[in-house]
Amino acid sequence: MTDLPELLALAARAETDSTNTIADAERWHEEVGGTAYVLDDESAIVVTDGGVEVVSEGRWRRFS
Repeated sequence: MTDLPELLALAARAETDSTNTIADAERWHEEVGGTAYVLDDESAIVVTDGGVEVVSEGRWRRFS
């Protein structure tokens, strides 16, 4: 993943883990900046030829 230095990923389990919510991820992103994908357990990031795609049957958000 060295080709994508702006890509950051954080798993957020808002339904099962009250210490790791999407709101927490949004506050974290405000501090660090860049591009971040917040995913639940039913989501994944696929990187192909430098492009990023989210495959999901759950909840996710992209912060940039």
